[in-house]
Amino acid sequence: MNIANNLKGKLAIAPWLIAGWVIGNLFLNNTQLFIVALLGVCTLVLLVHSPVLAILGIMAGTSLIDYHQGLPLTKIGTINIPDLILFLLVTVVIFRTLFLGVKPIKTPLDIPLIIFVVIGMISLLAGFFEQKYLFFVGLKEFKVILYYLLVILVTNIIKDKKTLKLVIYGCLAVGVIASVGLVLAGLVNPPPALSEGEGEMFYRDREAISGSMLPFWSLVGFVSLLLISKIRAGYILGAGIILMWLMLSFTRHLWIAFVVGVLCILLFNFRKVKKRIFVSSMLVIIPILLIATASLFEVEPVAAYVKLIALRGKSLTFQERVDNWDYRLAENEYSKRTIAEHLLFGIGFVSPFRPQIYGPNDNTQAYLHNGYYWILVKLGIAGLLPFLWFSYVFVRRGIIYRNRVEDNFLRAVVVGSVCSYLGIAVGNIAAAHFMENWEVSVFGLSMGINEVIYRLEGVDHS
Repeated sequence: MNIANNLKGKLAIAPWLIAGWVIGNLFLNNTQLFIVALLGVCTLVLLVHSPVLAILGIMAGTSLIDYHQGLPLTKIGTINIPDLILFLLVTVVIFRTLFLGVKPIKTPLDIPLIIFVVIGMISLLAGFFEQKYLFFVGLKEFKVILYYLLVILVTNIIKDKKTLKLVIYGCLAVGVIASVGLVLAGLVNPPPALSEGEGEMFYRDREAISGSMLPFWSLVGFVSLLLISKIRAGYILGAGIILMWLMLSFTRHLWIAFVVGVLCILLFNFRKVKKRIFVSSMLVIIPILLIATASLFEVEPVAAYVKLIALRGKSLTFQERVDNWDYRLAENEYSKRTIAEHLLFGIGFVSPFRPQIYGPNDNTQAYLHNGYYWILVKLGIAGLLPFLWFSYVFVRRGIIYRNRVEDNFLRAVVVGSVCSYLGIAVGNIAAAHFMENWEVSVFGLSMGINEVIYRLEGVDHS
């Protein structure tokens, strides 16, 4: 009977798909109308039936495809496919609330999150009406903030544990898949013999610059699962693949963020994980010994990568001056001046805040590497306070409720999400992951997942 009903539901979508295909082809020469017709008719109907797949689609689109080079735009301004899916999901939730009588699910994150979005929207419109930029140019930066709405979308779309675990496992899988490409590239195309200076250029070519947050969240999540939930071969394999990606990315601040995240897991759950520390340590120590042995006997490409990773790590010590340290200090100084002059509301989106300190071809005068300065420069104190507010609420609820979640798998997910966020909170001093289009969806997703867990486990009575 269930199979028949499922088949009937799928067949009911078929006429809409055919209609979308016909309308799309009629307007094939007009890209905007084609996108609106094909995606608007087909995708919206599909989202009503399977909005969870749309969430996974957003995560896959922003993690598996290079945001700058490969992510397809809709030709509607600066909106790309994941953006459009996000907007359609918001439309579905609003439609259900206003016209289908579906009661919205509220969380303590909603108020500061909505304030944050409203502040961003005011800044976007103010810049547009003041003729600082064209609307879609400002929207390119503003839509970063909109991805935090995934918190509300996830909490209102996921209603049961089966769906919840589908999303969690799906995102963990995408995180592993996103890591495989770099790992395989590193094994197939090993580095040549490089001096330290040449090595720096190699790092920049190989450094993870797009879609690194979902693999990072997955890696900390796998560690949490291994320490708190069951020790499974799939978790070990997934953690191993992403850990290789992390090392081969040569991304120093992510190395530090990962260490902070793991230390937080141990700190928050020491009594429960101390029995597994030895076993988990062996899972780390044994590969390190194998790698060290291969490096000692100059087995390639292992030896070459060990040397490069060591050189990269050496630049984190005070004995070596970090390659771009002077540029970052200059960027921070210009940021502080701008913040002092526009403390309350910032200077808005897109507006440059510094000269071309990186050379005559520097076109990143509106970009900041420090995520907190990013918010202060763009949105001022008015934007930073609600951001810190919902960040604090998210972390605090995770620490309080983690031991009340009876399901070990879900408890591990709660802890992993909070600890990965704390790790990245440190990493945001060096890279603005909290405010980058290709990274930010992970934070909204993880916050929403935690809220769903509290609700389904019955631990939140607020």
